[in-house]
Amino acid sequence: MMILSYAWGNEGFIPDLEGQPAQTFVEDLGGNRTSERRFRTCAAGGPFKTSVEYAFTTPREPADAIMPSCNATYEITYQGGAEISTIEFALKDYELARQYQTELNRQTLKALSSSTSTSDMDL
Repeated sequence: MMILSYAWGNEGFIPDLEGQPAQTFVEDLGGNRTSERRFRTCAAGGPFKTSVEYAFTTPREPADAIMPSCNATYEITYQGGAEISTIEFALKDYELARQYQTELNRQTLKALSSSTSTSDMDL
């Protein structure tokens, strides 16, 4: 199997995902305890969510952020065999996912905080 990965961060295209300097994410665990985790922007295996699927959570923790400083990734996966070969393409737009999450959270919180009238529906 061969995977080609391309990524775009806040500064534009990232030509070498593994060659960029590591950053440190410090998470407050409470009780004067912290956890430090090292990561590279847009690289898998960091402390942040790589999934672009929506789930309502309030309040959101810093580690729940969707790939901060990473705008998008594009992966091409090739798997070849004796009789069949497959090529898969995956584009993840993290910037759009963050905008989507913010707007859905706003709408959900608005709906939860607004008053509603009692329904006369017979079940």
